[in-house]
This record gives sequence, structure tokens and C-alpha cells, in this order.
Amino acid sequence: FIAQHGDSLFPATPSLSDENLALTAVSYLLSQTGKVSVSPWTKSLFSRLNINHVEEVKLKNGDTDIDVKIRCVAPSYFVSVDGRAEVELSANVTVDNNVIFGSGNSADRKLECKIVQDGDNLHVFSDGNETVLSRHVPKYQK
Repeated sequence: FIAQHGDSLFPATPSLSDENLALTAVSYLLSQTGKVSVSPWTKSLFSRLNINHVEEVKLKNGDTDIDVKIRCVAPSYFVSVDGRAEVELSANVTVDNNVIFGSGNSADRKLECKIVQDGDNLHVFSDGNETVLSRHVPKYQK
């Protein structure tokens, strides 16, 4: 019975939308850099005054590579996932007991995620689902 009806009994977990992936990447990056506030004097959190800088985050969802590029133009983040059109979002990030809480808005949609890091894995809880992403760690850092 389970072999015949496994797909209906255990449906595939829906993948994260580009907006949720964008919020996840921004939240994770900000939690790692410690830069959670936007200065009115800079165009980017990650670079010098008035220099457009793109920060790149590489993730994996199973065997699928996810390339996320993040630009910060205060007070918004512009995020491209796998070269698709940029998603504009605002984000607030807090870290409590190694749990990263991200919240923000993209267009008129309110977004929230919780990220629990377990080694190189990121357990992302968003829209009532859990998605396990893994950080891309270069071989020279292993």
C-alpha cells in the first residue's frame, strides 16, 4: 500500500520561494557579519562609502546549487537567486540562542523565517515548512 500510494501519503516538501530564499540568505549573511543596522552614510553594509558591492552566498538544496547575490541600497536589499530577476526586500534580523530570526517585506508580502544552523546545514522554517539547505564550504576551508 505504501509503495503504491507513497506520493499521496508523503507529498514532497514545497521548495522555498525566491522571496523566502532571499530573506533566508540576507538573514544568514547579516547574522554572520554582525552588521544588522543600516548607516545613512553608506550605500552598502558590506563595503566603503558609495560603492555598489554585491555579496554572494552559495547554498545547496539537496544536489541543487543555489547562487544568491545580495546588494544593499539602504534601506532595502536587492537579491537575485540563480540569476533570476532581483527581489527587493526589507529585513530585520535577530539572533537568539543560535537561532536566526528573519522578518521583512517584499512588495506587499510579509515574510518570516527561522534558521537553525547545524554544522554546515541550515534548517529553514518558513511558511509552515522546513527546508534543509547546506552552506557551500570551499574545499580549502574544510
